[in-house]
Amino acid sequence: MKKQPKQQPPNPQEPGLTIQVYQDRNGESPFLKWLKKLKNPVNSDRIAQTLSKIQTTGHIADWKTLTGASPIFEIRLHFNTGAYRLYCAWEGKGLIVLLCAGDKSTQASDIKKAQEYWHDHKQRTSQHDQLD
Repeated sequence: MKKQPKQQPPNPQEPGLTIQVYQDRNGESPFLKWLKKLKNPVNSDRIAQTLSKIQTTGHIADWKTLTGASPIFEIRLHFNTGAYRLYCAWEGKGLIVLLCAGDKSTQASDIKKAQEYWHDHKQRTSQHDQLD
């Protein structure tokens, strides 16, 4: 069986990626809620630094497309004190929507949530576009 090449995100090395944090209909962000609940503030800082670096350089060091969940992908972060997954989706050229996050133990439910959040995001943005 021939190994499939890793799917590349749009413009993986192009500086100037924008990260938009998803908010639900009530203005709540599942990602920011999760980030605030992390017990280790050093990890919270490292996650924020990683996101800043992605926006500045346009480079995502360790990521994986999720089979059957396109355009959702995970950014994998490995620290001495834990491994985390940030669930995102590509929206247009150079825009990442950050949907939610978790660790390996919550991965299956986090992916389902990411799909729900993405569907909600797309539904609300298409309604907004129709009003413009």
